Amino acid sequence: MSSLGRLLAEDLDVRLETRIAPPVHVGDDWLLADEQGNALGRFDRMLIAEPAPQAVELLSAAPALAARASAVRYGPCWSVLLGLDAPLGLPWEGLFVNHGPLRWVADNGSKPDRQGPVWVLHANADWTATRL
Repeated sequence: MSSLGRLLAEDLDVRLETRIAPPVHVGDDWLLADEQGNALGRFDRMLIAEPAPQAVELLSAAPALAARASAVRYGPCWSVLLGLDAPLGLPWEGLFVNHGPLRWVADNGSKPDRQGPVWVLHANADWTATRL
């Protein structure tokens, strides 16, 4: 799921494996530094794209957003990855399932840079919770 991010970041200065300290809002700008205090720059906008529980600390300069992120609760999800010997020949690459234990089925092999018939099945949260 990172291919879109890589495409959008082609001409950007991207720092991987860098833990960001909570941003500081100064005027209309955001000041970013790593957790060692090394300045990373001054920015007009900030995008936080991580799970809500991890985003809470980064949202400390925006208390209303931090409160919303801290209230998010995730449901469990049993997943199955199936590698097949041959394609199934189905006329779709993914679908939501609205009845029964399954919630999502996808042809993972149809994604860019993937090989072979590989399917992902996700169970719904209620079904999963009763089986944890």
